[in-house]
Amino acid sequence: MDTISAGPDWLRRDDVAEIAAEAIRYRDGKKYDLLAYCIMPNHVHMVVDVERFAESLVRRDSVSPYILTEIIGSLRKYTAARANRVLCRSGSFWQHESYDRVIRDGDELERTLAYVLQNPVKAGLCQRSKDWKWSYLKSGLGAV
Repeated sequence: MDTISAGPDWLRRDDVAEIAAEAIRYRDGKKYDLLAYCIMPNHVHMVVDVERFAESLVRRDSVSPYILTEIIGSLRKYTAARANRVLCRSGSFWQHESYDRVIRDGDELERTLAYVLQNPVKAGLCQRSKDWKWSYLKSGLGAV
């Protein structure tokens, strides 16, 4: 989903976007290494590295071998409950499906970071990616 016209745009509200951003940042260093994120009005992009957490998460939490699925599921459940309270609503908050992919090398990481961070520019929400309030890029990964 790369258009801002599809689906509810609850994340356009700062209070709701902050719920997502805080939850994403909270898990950094605990469940994953957070490389980047971009919160759009109706969806979220995240780039994370779970490699160093995979073994400890399986052993400690007894989760399935689908580490990323478990992490995203927990994140979605938490943020949906909090956002729905703020919005005075109930029911589904996130779309049922999500899309994940494995990044295999440095070039693919650069392309993925550029795609994620350029999303609000392409959607016409800002002129430059660094101007988007709801984006983050880990220090040391370079300017995209």
